[in-house]
Amino acid sequence: MKKWAKTGLLALALITCFVFIAGCGGANNPTGLSLTGTVERGFYSSFIGYSSMSEYNIDIVVTNTGKPVSFDAVRIFYDGGNNKGLVTTTVLISKEKNQKEFTLNTGETKTFQSQTDGYTYDILRDSKAGKVAIHVDFLRNGESLDSFHAVLPTIISQKTGPAELDYGEKAILHFTRDYDAVMREVQKG
Repeated sequence: MKKWAKTGLLALALITCFVFIAGCGGANNPTGLSLTGTVERGFYSSFIGYSSMSEYNIDIVVTNTGKPVSFDAVRIFYDGGNNKGLVTTTVLISKEKNQKEFTLNTGETKTFQSQTDGYTYDILRDSKAGKVAIHVDFLRNGESLDSFHAVLPTIISQKTGPAELDYGEKAILHFTRDYDAVMREVQKG
């Protein structure tokens, strides 16, 4: 084989590898953000005191392993499996810049908390076997920069068995970017 042909094949192989790595790696982690979290079965009591119920208490820790990322809101959606549920949006304020934006620099982490409060049974009413998904979106100007999804453990007894999480007990959340896989698990119950 001629020298120029070997060089051409090598260059083509390198370009193919670069496109594969850049394309797949970028698609799998567009922002460099990663999420970890815990869920606790809490106890919600209404202001009136006549009703009380289980609630989800969520701690989410976001870590940036890539370039600095700026976002202005975090949207959390508790989904019972049929696109019905509770949406909460946290608008972030940067105290340093006095702006409605937050920058997470390389290696930094930030913790967010969320509770379902008195809406827990509304979410569970539309679920199959008590399975609920949590979707976390990092937004800038209303556009999603990155999304993460996890299945929450059951917190009330179902026909399929007892609650997976007892009062005061914590469990680790396993976040993924694969929305479809999480929703399949929630919908199958």
